[in-house]
Amino acid sequence: MREDRTGEVLTITNNGQENHLVKMAFLELKKYRETSKDEVRKPWLEFFGNKPFTQEPERAISQADQLLDYKSWSEEDREMFSQLRMREEQALLTQDYALEQAEEKGLERGRAEGLEQGLKVGLVNLVRQGLLTSEVASQQLGITVAEFEELLKKYK
Repeated sequence: MREDRTGEVLTITNNGQENHLVKMAFLELKKYRETSKDEVRKPWLEFFGNKPFTQEPERAISQADQLLDYKSWSEEDREMFSQLRMREEQALLTQDYALEQAEEKGLERGRAEGLEQGLKVGLVNLVRQGLLTSEVASQQLGITVAEFEELLKKYK
């Protein structure tokens, strides 16, 4: 990582050793081969690929592996993780419930609009067939005769 204006490499000193602030590596898990001779990448591929280690992993990998081992956690860590997980599950349940409610509301609205449109089309057809007057049909819909005349044009 570099400083924006000067381009100077950003570093951090840890135990007297200067390290780059950010270091990234991309590991393609599909490229993992048990027969690989790459002693640097192979343990990381095994770690991220959830494979058994074929050689003694370095300290950073061992620590990461231990952090993921739930059985080695303290009671406090387990409780904290459990609470975090419950909050996450509760948030997902709340989101699912909100989605269900929105779908229900949308379906109800769609049905109501469909019924209203069906009633309009039905009344337009009755007027066209001469079985009903525009005045009666407009009263049924709660609109003016002029508005009903527009419906007659719309639903030709």
